[in-house]
Amino acid sequence: TPAAEIVRDAESADAALIIVGLHRHGLMDRALNNETALQVMRNASCPVLGVVPEMAELPVHALAAIDFSTMSLIAARSARAILGQEGVLELAHVPQLAVLLADEGEKVIQRLGIREAFRLAMRELGGEHLTIDHVVLPPNTGGTPAQALLDYAENTRCDLIAAGSAHHGRIERWM
Repeated sequence: TPAAEIVRDAESADAALIIVGLHRHGLMDRALNNETALQVMRNASCPVLGVVPEMAELPVHALAAIDFSTMSLIAARSARAILGQEGVLELAHVPQLAVLLADEGEKVIQRLGIREAFRLAMRELGGEHLTIDHVVLPPNTGGTPAQALLDYAENTRCDLIAAGSAHHGRIERWM
């Protein structure tokens, strides 16, 4: 498939970033799992930047979904690297409604507390000409954490959303 070829070429070139174009897909494409950008994002071992045709310059306001796992911190670092001068990086955490199995990020929160976890992440990501802020979004009881993040990004006019990817086993996906 095109996605597999893109991922294979990126890995053989030891790419630091893959850039793919985004466009709207219909229900048939979604049902057939025929979304190249999504498949690249799911399988790539490096960050993937999806761009829309309207994107004419570097983003200036990024929202990084953070659960304090290694992958979410890598995503936040990638967003920071892409931001233009005087950029704003906003770290957003959506608490899980129920935690059955504590994952890496949840263990960080349990060990440090949410304030200290944010403080450490912000210190790691800080830099010249960059504003870093953070927010804890209320869990969306009718939707998903992803929907809460998308709604927040739309309301605050973010022009980049960064999220880490974790490869879950069958039990985690099912749960």
